[in-house]
Amino acid sequence: MKYQIAIGALITGFIFFSAYFILLQLFNASKTGSSKNSILNSFPYLYYMSSSLTQRVALYGLFAISILSTVVGQAFFFISLGTTYALIMGVLLPLSMICLAISNVLPLSYYRAHIILSAFGFIIFASNLTLFSFSRVIPSALVSQNELSLAVAVPLGVMGVLSCLSLFNRKLTSWFKMDRVEENGKSYYIRPKVNFYAFYEWIYLLEMELVSLLFLINILIVNYKQ
Repeated sequence: MKYQIAIGALITGFIFFSAYFILLQLFNASKTGSSKNSILNSFPYLYYMSSSLTQRVALYGLFAISILSTVVGQAFFFISLGTTYALIMGVLLPLSMICLAISNVLPLSYYRAHIILSAFGFIIFASNLTLFSFSRVIPSALVSQNELSLAVAVPLGVMGVLSCLSLFNRKLTSWFKMDRVEENGKSYYIRPKVNFYAFYEWIYLLEMELVSLLFLINILIVNYKQ
């Protein structure tokens, strides 16, 4: 029963997130000039601010359903493992996604809350994903090899380690800086080609959905073996 709920929720979350992200890019592609955004240098709220009310409602709705479904799916996946170690992960990983989801809709006028929430999401997600991938070999984790496929544990570990290493990027602290350009004797400030903090918010969000897809694959592999 727990696996069935996890499967349904994870599939729903992935479908709705895919729809959200595709619509986000389609709406953005229809824009011109300075209203057009890029995941390389635009925080999520910039996409919403340059969209119509109808577009924002659609994006917010799809995003909310995808996050809620994914969080429920992750929680039931960990609950189904039945260990204290897994239960802790079942709280922390979904929490990291909730933090990043909240920061996703917060404008930078609330920059303290925005940065704190997303940074917390980055750190919790990267560190706990790395630890969970080793749960097959950590005695205290007590996660059976029959419950976590090696084919899933390896990519989870790689993603976790790379995510942890990425947090040492010094350019993350310059999220507020703009590029200065001169034109006709006047100075203008524009967004840099790459704002690593904004880019990370998108990458981590996509990575979280990919991890949920790997959880789904793990459930199918485990149940197929049985």
